[in-house]
Amino acid sequence: MKRSPPVGDKAALGTTMIVAEAPGQLGNQLILFSHLIAFAKEHGCIVINPSFSQYRHAFEGPSRGRFVRYPAASRAGAPRRQTPGHTIALALSNLVLRIARRALPPENAILPRIECIGHSPEFDIDLNATPNIETIARSRMVALLGWRYRNYDLRTKHDKEVREYLALRPRPEIDRFIAELRRAKSILVGVHVRRGDYRNYENGKYFYSLNQYEHVVRSFIEKFGDREIQVVLFSNESIDVERFAGVDASAGPGDAMDDLYAMTMMDYLVAPPSTFSRWASYAGEVPLWVMENAEPVPTLTGIAPAKW
Repeated sequence: MKRSPPVGDKAALGTTMIVAEAPGQLGNQLILFSHLIAFAKEHGCIVINPSFSQYRHAFEGPSRGRFVRYPAASRAGAPRRQTPGHTIALALSNLVLRIARRALPPENAILPRIECIGHSPEFDIDLNATPNIETIARSRMVALLGWRYRNYDLRTKHDKEVREYLALRPRPEIDRFIAELRRAKSILVGVHVRRGDYRNYENGKYFYSLNQYEHVVRSFIEKFGDREIQVVLFSNESIDVERFAGVDASAGPGDAMDDLYAMTMMDYLVAPPSTFSRWASYAGEVPLWVMENAEPVPTLTGIAPAKW
């Protein structure tokens, strides 16, 4: 029978939860990981997240130790990057899970699992719900498949823990890039121009043309009157800043992790619905205007940092 140490005034579950599938790109992975960290903090669990290995070097907690785990390894040391061993471990774990999925029911003595079959909010699974708590409490190890594991109350309760573990590591070259922009302009407006994969996502609902982005950006910066504005364009494709004629615009660093770090240092963000820019807003407490459509920005009133 599994024995668990206490957490506060209740027994810890002590279970190891394995993120068994990569839930999309960086933004999606951060959202999922943040909710699992909150659950693990609440219940004294361990989270093993091999799919996050490709990003681990950029974050404080994940960069520690041999593998990505929460709680983080006690020794900080030099930040670790993904290695061939991490890739092999992820491939093997996925293979084992695929076999178990076909051969064993979710409730089994070898490797029980909880599955989230959808990608939209109606498929959310609350691990804190009694049936899931009971499944986790009975097991030393549980595999989690899918990405919509959510409990916003726990996520809010343990926000400090999430922020500390998933804090971005310093990037001095990006600090210098931002400092140079601030020498000339008083307000930095970051614009997340997400195209590429958005061409097909939800039938292109948020695949805006560059003309549409330009139109929204102009309506946004007009709200600041005569104040000096610098627009920084962050994109997953090359953007010709000359398209924004008459606007002081420059390109972001270009690398995904550099862009994320720089976006946390903006004064405002403008973006289509995206977990990437939403995380940047949350991490840097940067007010975010979400382009649900390509209409002009009506007012700055009510624009606030994203919350989870």
